[in-house]
Amino acid sequence: MLTMVRAGIGIALMPEFTIPKTTDNLNFRYLSDPEILRTVQVFFQPASVANPEVNQLLEKMRVNF
Repeated sequence: MLTMVRAGIGIALMPEFTIPKTTDNLNFRYLSDPEILRTVQVFFQPASVANPEVNQLLEKMRVNF
């Protein structure tokens, strides 16, 4: 993605942890308190719901997400 930015094709919005330590010839700015929403999906085998730990995790995810 940064290769395209370097080539002048556009800009990129990226999470901070993906920014490389060296950003030769590029500038970056932090967005001020952006509201970022993300959809999280869980994939599991139907039989795994019988496992109490898996069931508990799925319940917690429903409440928290």
